[in-house]
Amino acid sequence: MFTFNGVSKPFVRMMYDGNQRPMWAEVDRDLIEIPGRPGAFLRQTKTKVRELSIPIMIDGVSDLQKAKEEVAEWLVTDKPEALIFPDEPDRTYYAMVNGTAELDEIFKFGKGSVTFICSDPYKYGAEQSFTIGAPLDPDTNQIKNGDFREGKDHWYSTNNIGEAVPVSSDQIEFKHAFEIKQPDIYLIYFFDDPMWWAGKQGYASCWANVQNSAFDTGNGAVLYFRARKKSDQSYIYFQSDQRLNGDTNGWIQISFPFDFSTITEEIDQLYFAISTAGGFTVVEAQFTGFMVTFTDELTPWIPDGTGHVKSNGTAPTHPIVECTFTEAAEGYDVQLLNSDTSLNKGVSLAFDFIEGDKLVIDFSKRLATLNGEKKNTAFLIKSDFYQIPPKKDTLIRATQPSTIKFKDRYL
Repeated sequence: MFTFNGVSKPFVRMMYDGNQRPMWAEVDRDLIEIPGRPGAFLRQTKTKVRELSIPIMIDGVSDLQKAKEEVAEWLVTDKPEALIFPDEPDRTYYAMVNGTAELDEIFKFGKGSVTFICSDPYKYGAEQSFTIGAPLDPDTNQIKNGDFREGKDHWYSTNNIGEAVPVSSDQIEFKHAFEIKQPDIYLIYFFDDPMWWAGKQGYASCWANVQNSAFDTGNGAVLYFRARKKSDQSYIYFQSDQRLNGDTNGWIQISFPFDFSTITEEIDQLYFAISTAGGFTVVEAQFTGFMVTFTDELTPWIPDGTGHVKSNGTAPTHPIVECTFTEAAEGYDVQLLNSDTSLNKGVSLAFDFIEGDKLVIDFSKRLATLNGEKKNTAFLIKSDFYQIPPKKDTLIRATQPSTIKFKDRYL
């Protein structure tokens, strides 16, 4: 028995002989032929509606005509409904009947076929749900006020120059940065109890925005992450230092992988440092988002507020994003990132959200509701609604803790 709109009928049986379920919906290629050139150019591809012709048998009824009325009441709907076949229980088609159904009738027995069409030509599997936008576990991030919301109290500077300033950027989620507009600064964050790190590995990372830094002209800034051996005071550098040359043209992510799993010597210092010391002239730069993440496997670091999602389907699928605001905010962003954490596409809303507001964004309908009321006017014109690609880890960033849901979609 197949199930339609959540209902199955025990007297309606699907026959497998003559079952016509295509492997995929019809694909129509629009080709342009050019005289004198071999072959053709593909202009566009259109996936047409999926048609399903299902042989059925009505049997075991006392009144065949009344049974036909019951089947008509069940299958004739005003919109597509969920259709599930017994030999494919983990897939759902969204279908409605098309045309009529003619039965060969013998007394209380009927045999024929029903044609369904799926205006959405894909079939769907399990629903996936992921949490995104949540800050990292405070026990994971070992750098305090990494976005400088509390100033730079946890940092040491040789001459206390530079200041913490608010920042706003589509690329980063941090609210404040440490800004340098003077030469000869040496800003360090010392980690407590460096031997606590023994046996661990992970990433020390930050974001940088540099407008004026060129080592070959006497300017420059350098970032590094290093430990000092207690025995001879020599240094262990984790990845080569990052020399910031020229204008970074916006915020860039810098990540230092470290591996303490092979270090057996005692360490008496471990620190992250920004240096323009040594006679350099003015460097204009901002730094923020310092954090450390520990991992059993050294994989590319991702910024706070970003999460991995994955669809197991074979076709892109539209997500639904839900956010209940834990604090007031002047807007909301949920972004699809490239593998290097740069922006691919994003949806942005401008609105004065308050604590407790519930925002739902349905990407398939390009619809936003706030506390149950339509709020599409909040979408910024730059919003670009995206789909979750199939069969790959995908990075999604949200400016508030959110849940992203989608159904695996199949060809």
